[in-house]
Amino acid sequence: MMGSLRSIFCPFCGIETFSDYEIMLHLETFHPEGETSPFVVQENYIISNSKVNDVDSKTDDTLYLKDEASNLELLQGTKDEIKCLEENQTELNTATATLTNEFLPSNVITPAKSYDDEQEEIVFKPRCLRSRRKNQKNIHSNSVKISETRSKPESSSQEVCRRLGKSDLGPHAHEDKMPGWLIKLLKEQDGVNKTIKRTQNGISKDIQICPNMMMGIIPLLVHLLSEDKSTLYAYTCHPCVRHVSRLKREALDGFCGYRNIQMMTSYIVSTESQGCEILGNKIPSIFDIQDYIEMAWDLGFNSHGRIETNGIRGTRKYIGTSEAQAMFCGLGIPCEVQGITKCKITDIPAYELLLTAVEDYFSCNFADMESKVRCTYLPPIYFQHQGHSMTIVGFEKRSDGSRLLIVFDPRYFNSSKSMELFDRASINVRSDAFLGAYRKGISYLKRFKEFEILKLLRPSSNSIATERT
Repeated sequence: MMGSLRSIFCPFCGIETFSDYEIMLHLETFHPEGETSPFVVQENYIISNSKVNDVDSKTDDTLYLKDEASNLELLQGTKDEIKCLEENQTELNTATATLTNEFLPSNVITPAKSYDDEQEEIVFKPRCLRSRRKNQKNIHSNSVKISETRSKPESSSQEVCRRLGKSDLGPHAHEDKMPGWLIKLLKEQDGVNKTIKRTQNGISKDIQICPNMMMGIIPLLVHLLSEDKSTLYAYTCHPCVRHVSRLKREALDGFCGYRNIQMMTSYIVSTESQGCEILGNKIPSIFDIQDYIEMAWDLGFNSHGRIETNGIRGTRKYIGTSEAQAMFCGLGIPCEVQGITKCKITDIPAYELLLTAVEDYFSCNFADMESKVRCTYLPPIYFQHQGHSMTIVGFEKRSDGSRLLIVFDPRYFNSSKSMELFDRASINVRSDAFLGAYRKGISYLKRFKEFEILKLLRPSSNSIATERT
């Protein structure tokens, strides 16, 4: 049985409930986000497919920008090119994590809170990042300490699910199978090691590298951050995490959700964490990830995704936080999702709360607070905002007081210039020039009103035993 019940009060009418499901059902029925509740039968509710398709076709021209920078390589473009890329390229693989907590799992982990109860209740009620959530509001747990989430079996939730279009799933939303050349490319080049010649101390040698799954980036960032005079202090995640980037012929933003999942699993595999064996002790391919997500839907984790996407196996349909969460939960890998929006009481913007949440994550229980660069052994964070997803691998506080996220962006290639830095005894490179591609500050984050982050949780035998008693 679960532990003692906790009271959850409706913020609108004050009614007392005792579970996440009860408060969710109450809010959906009596305080719906729109004018009507999806649980109340309405006349003329059905929308014809033709009208939905009309909306999709009308939005194509405005939602999709030309891929003018598809061959841009990390560090080989100018700052103007990178800035232009950030401002104009929109990845439409956003998704929100459905955290309906009807079936609480036996292995829920409860980490320490970063905020007091009142603040957290306001901050971590994420709004929808996909337009599909406008008709089906999913109430996240106030404490957001959930490692698994299963979709509700009631027919009412199925009625409001609909097939999504290009505005949610990308330009290939309706394809049944990706083209043969792309399948061949992914099978032959994605995650495949190559032999290259490297010279160290005047000696040439052959080494094996994986061009789009680079190791050793975080230790290099640690070195550059320690040398950067503008850095007051910084945190980094486990140094084993790989920077997974797109292939050169791959669409600029087509598989970003998959690439971020691969970065998360690089930690699991390298540290032999929970889920390593079921992953086969290897970073899963895009095709593997699709199979895992479909399997998770079969098990009931965020299974509305199948209705909305009509399946993703073998396609280029965009995925996001909801699918990432479903996959990890389906594999028995504990995780939690947090949605971050502007605080209505303090008026603190979402990006400030995001930066605080990330710093709290890395600084929690870290002993050596005197070090300039504080290397932790924590997992990275899956990071989603409207239009794009990345992987947070660190946090930086600068001497001028500004705060930055350190991210691995799957859109950028790891160029040969990066690889050449690894073996040098002294790195003669401007740290700000190299670090610029990994820093995301307020000037970037303030463009977005809401964020989602997914964090892996370390299983605890004590917490598991507590939940099962």
